[in-house]
Amino acid sequence: MKRHRMFIVAATILAGTAAVIGQERFGDLVEVTIIEVPVTVSDSAGKAVRGLTRENFELYDEGKRVPIDYFEVVDLRGVATQKGAALPAAARRNFLLLFDLANSSPGTIGRAQDAAREFVNEHMTPLDLAAVATSSADRGLKILTSFTNDRRFLNGMIATLTHEAGFKVADPLMLTSLTEGPLDPKSRPMADPNEGKAEERRQLNAITDQVAADERRNRIRNQLRNYGAVARALDRLRGQKQIILLSEGFDARLMTGREELGFQATQRENDAVLSGELWNVDSEQRFGSASGATEITEMAELFRRSDVRLHAIDVKGVRTDVDASAGVRRSSNEALWLLARPTGGTVFRNSNDLAKNFQRLVESQEVIYLLGFRAKTSSAGKFHSLRVKLANTRGEVSHRAGYFERSATADGVERVLTTAEIMMNNIPVNDVRVSVLAVPLPREGGVADVPVVVEVDGKTLLRGAAGEALPVEFFIYAFDEEGLIRDRLYQRVAFDLTQLRDRLSAAGAKYYHTLRLPPGDYSVRVLVRARGVVSGLRSVDVTVPKEGGRMVAPPLVFDPDMARWVVIRGETRPEVSPDYPFQVGDKVFVPAAEPVFASGGRYDVAVFAFNPGANIDAAATIEKNGVSRPAAVSLVGRSEGANGMEKLLLSVEAPKLASGAWDLVLTVREKGMADQRVSLPIIVR
Repeated sequence: MKRHRMFIVAATILAGTAAVIGQERFGDLVEVTIIEVPVTVSDSAGKAVRGLTRENFELYDEGKRVPIDYFEVVDLRGVATQKGAALPAAARRNFLLLFDLANSSPGTIGRAQDAAREFVNEHMTPLDLAAVATSSADRGLKILTSFTNDRRFLNGMIATLTHEAGFKVADPLMLTSLTEGPLDPKSRPMADPNEGKAEERRQLNAITDQVAADERRNRIRNQLRNYGAVARALDRLRGQKQIILLSEGFDARLMTGREELGFQATQRENDAVLSGELWNVDSEQRFGSASGATEITEMAELFRRSDVRLHAIDVKGVRTDVDASAGVRRSSNEALWLLARPTGGTVFRNSNDLAKNFQRLVESQEVIYLLGFRAKTSSAGKFHSLRVKLANTRGEVSHRAGYFERSATADGVERVLTTAEIMMNNIPVNDVRVSVLAVPLPREGGVADVPVVVEVDGKTLLRGAAGEALPVEFFIYAFDEEGLIRDRLYQRVAFDLTQLRDRLSAAGAKYYHTLRLPPGDYSVRVLVRARGVVSGLRSVDVTVPKEGGRMVAPPLVFDPDMARWVVIRGETRPEVSPDYPFQVGDKVFVPAAEPVFASGGRYDVAVFAFNPGANIDAAATIEKNGVSRPAAVSLVGRSEGANGMEKLLLSVEAPKLASGAWDLVLTVREKGMADQRVSLPIIVR
């Protein structure tokens, strides 16, 4: 696997489906790209086929066979058990669990929740990512969480689906109940002796039925458009992208036309056509819905172009044509086939054990054969169809349908998913310049408050800003050593540029909030997004000591000019200590996330030591690239904090230094114990 990853880095493959790796001149400029094709092969029992080699595959681009330039086998069962194992980005599995609340009952959704929880807890590997979304009549499609491998978070999102707000009646006037199925003949009203008025009422009921059916068709069309929009948004994610739709399905006849009409209904419609009363004829039900078929095709095309497959799990379970309340009635999951089949997906049906359906899906994908080839593209946006054939072996092949150059713009859903990919993969983004400081402060019970100070450069934040308001979002996530999210913060603010533009331009914004973390090592990642377009990501490593453990936090440099910042404090969290943490004795301060030193300047610096030895003191140096310059240090004061913390207030005088990026390094000395070194990046001007 290492050889493959080195090849990918050399090829500079980006977050899209392809990247330029070279240029050849033949009179015109030709871009050569690397295309990665993850392939899974399953046998007749749905199990992954192992042991295949490069010679077992033939790869075709636009019908022409192309050489396979590299080949790799990724066995997820084996990789997932290796501590610290990496996975090629193209082989990563992304599952979007989509609960169709509009076409399912609370009872069947409850079964789907149980199965989804088992999938998350038992069948997802640590290298898989999943997201949760709902589709409802009143709210449309809503993504509840972006892609993550945090099982606790996913379980929490799945549990919230039972909230009654998700099951509002699709039709508040209950008009659709008139077309829910044939009435019991015994319950039909007796014939009206006034035949004329009865016929008038029949016509009015027919019009009402037609309006109700049209309304349901429109809802289904909106549902298809929403599914297509999500597929298009997923185009920007790398890896295998799969939507798992948990639904009973809609009435397929609304999109494809109805079954054979009864004699009387047929006669009435024929009479209406002959008499010119076309308003009494539902042409879509009579002849089939051309627009419905077109919209299904358009949705499938978006899935195909974005390399997304839709699998459907029929949450109805084992179906029969007998309903306890309505007698004999048609019960079909045909709609699920209409959605899944064109995308290359599978429908799992006729099983009351929904968890086994998830298991079958995952087991068929345990082995990924990663094929790569060089492709020459000449026109932006052109779609290339791909086909993979097996040679000298048998099995059902599943792979991406093709590739095309991605768009330069992104809509709202794409921005959310792209932000998630940036955060999960710690992808460097520097459109907005961000500096971060995170300090662990242990509390009782072993957990720690971790104040996070974020400084956002105003000039880059304002770049391209127009109008009177500037919307800015702060995303703060703490990832543990296994890549799981242990805590997260989010806040959206809007800056009034009529009053704050000058202050933002002169310095920027300083944001403060607090995480809550148990002992361990973390990567705290902060992403700042302005106007939903430009972003900046910065990550810092944080160690939360075990209860009673010995540790020194990174040095805290007092910000000498707080008035220059636009300051935002995060919303209060009840589980976090309300006490302001940055205080030494009676001196309260705000630390700088990226301090600026002047050569020869003097600065106040705080040191927080946890469970230290006796008589601690500190020495300071300023270092860069192996060059170390001593800095004069004097002790100004000391005080005790909660939970075995001792605080030192130092005055540090910087030596004569060249301008640029340096590190302030403090060596904390404790009697009878090894020295501890802690550092903080600084800028010298």
